[in-house]
Amino acid sequence: MKVRIAASLLGLVLCSPTSAQVTQRVSVAPGGGSPVRTLEESSLRVRKGIVGGIVGPVVEREMRIGYDRNRRTFCAVLQDGAGLDASGRGDLATYQIADLTRAEFIALMDGVLARNLGALPTEIPIEVEDIYRLNTGLEMHYGNLDWENRAPGGCLHSRSRVQPSAADREQFEILIAWITDSVGRLGLRHTSEAWAYSAAPGTKLESLPVMRAALKRAGEEDFAANLDLNRAFTSGPLEGSIATVRIPWRTNQPIICWPPPGKILKACSVRVDTRTNSIAGVEVNRPDSWDVDEQRRRTFLDSHPRLEFPTSELIRAGWIRPGMSRELVLAAWGEPKEEDERGWRYERDGRGVYINFKDGVLWSLDVAPTR
Repeated sequence: MKVRIAASLLGLVLCSPTSAQVTQRVSVAPGGGSPVRTLEESSLRVRKGIVGGIVGPVVEREMRIGYDRNRRTFCAVLQDGAGLDASGRGDLATYQIADLTRAEFIALMDGVLARNLGALPTEIPIEVEDIYRLNTGLEMHYGNLDWENRAPGGCLHSRSRVQPSAADREQFEILIAWITDSVGRLGLRHTSEAWAYSAAPGTKLESLPVMRAALKRAGEEDFAANLDLNRAFTSGPLEGSIATVRIPWRTNQPIICWPPPGKILKACSVRVDTRTNSIAGVEVNRPDSWDVDEQRRRTFLDSHPRLEFPTSELIRAGWIRPGMSRELVLAAWGEPKEEDERGWRYERDGRGVYINFKDGVLWSLDVAPTR
C-alpha cells in the first residue's frame, strides 16, 4: 500500500528537579564528574510542532544549533515549514544558516543553562502529554546533561505522572523565546536543505565512545567527503559485543513518510567492539550507479552555470524538491525505473518512490515498499 507523503523533503544546568522521576531523560555523568561530552558532541534543538493526532505532528519551525561535522564548524540552522496542506502536498520549507565561532556556541549553550532548563520536569511516561502546552519540544545535549521533552505523536493522549508548575511553564516559554530571539540575531543567510546542518538524535552519554571511534574511522576513509557524518546513528542491537554505526551518504535524501523507512540500506557501516572501542570492520555499500550519477550531475551543472540557488545545490547533492521540472529531476536522480501516466517510479533505499507531476513540475510523491 502506498502512503502519501509531504513533498517537502528533507532533509538544550545541572540541578535536581523537584521530582526524582524527572531524571528519565536527564542523564548526568557518573559521580557528577567532569563533562564526558565534548563541544563538538553537544547540540540544541527546538521544534515547533510535536503534537500529533489523526496524522502525525506537523513541523512548523525548527532551530538546530551544533557542530556540523561535514563542514567542520559550529552553526545554527533555522528551518521554516515542512508541513502538509489539505491536498497532501508539502509546504516548501526554507532554510537559513549562520556559522558560529566556538565562543559564540558556548555563549548560546550556557545561556540555556543559565535559564534553568535542568530544573524543569519532563513528562512521564515518555511522549504521553505535551506538559508545557506549547506544541514545542526542546532537546539539549551539553556537557554531562541530556534533556528532552516530547509529546504524543498520534491519537493516543494521556496524562503525565509529573506536571510542571505554573512557574515552570512560564520559565519554559521564556526559554523558548530567548532561544528564538538569539538565533534570529545571528545574521542568518539562506541555504538549501541539502547543505543545512541536520543531526540524528543526540548520542546518549553511554554510547559516546562507540560513536567517537566510528566517526574517527569514517573520517579517515578516502570517501569521507561523500558521507553525511551529521546523521550517523547506532543501528540495531549488539551482536555479542559488537555495535554497528551506520553513516548515510550525502546523496541519501531523507524523505518524510509514514511509516518511516526501516533502515538505510546504502550507507557506510562501521562495526565497533564495545569492550575496547576498537574497530571490528568497515562495510561500504554505495548506491549502484554512484560514478554515473556523480558525472551526470557535474555535467548538468557545468552546462547550466546560471542555475539559481538553491536548485543548483540540490542538484549537486542529488536531491529533489517540489516545483522541479522533469529536466531537473532527471539531473538529480537520473532515469526512472518505470514511467507511466501517473509519473515516474524510482527505487530509493529499499522503497519505491513515485514522482507525480502537475503542469510539468514535481507536485507530490508516493512511497511504497519495493517490489
